[in-house]
Amino acid sequence: MVIKNVWQNKVNKGFNTTDVNKEYCYLFNGFILNIGFDLVDEIDKKVSKNKKRVYKNIDGVNVRVSD
Repeated sequence: MVIKNVWQNKVNKGFNTTDVNKEYCYLFNGFILNIGFDLVDEIDKKVSKNKKRVYKNIDGVNVRVSD
């Protein structure tokens, strides 16, 4: 609901709404900064976790077989 309200405010005020992906990135980044969340650190943790996972291709689909 918050994002919908922010978007509607941008439309009402005549702000740029042509690059939706960019606008949501800006909104998400402002939200992350306000709650003290270290996005870079969390992405690094997720990438490290994903590197350890083992996948097997079964009928053209990658299926995780271990964490």
